[in-house]
Amino acid sequence: MFGPLLRYRTEAKIKGRDRRHFPESMVVETEIKPPIETYIYAPLLGGFQLAGKMLTNLQTASIHVHLLYVFASIFGLLVLGRFL
Repeated sequence: MFGPLLRYRTEAKIKGRDRRHFPESMVVETEIKPPIETYIYAPLLGGFQLAGKMLTNLQTASIHVHLLYVFASIFGLLVLGRFL
């Protein structure tokens, strides 16, 4: 019922001389590709990882750059508070 949605796949490999009634070995493999994980969570996680890598550039700067970030943040909040 959920096969087309979950892309459910089953593969069975049966070996032996009289496979139908007396198989000597049997291997069953199943695979499910969940659409929510594939199309929503994976791209979201990739975006967060990219943002994290970009934000690490902020931590590699000097103390003067950090002080500039703090000043710009406080100034931006004051300007934003003035107009709200």
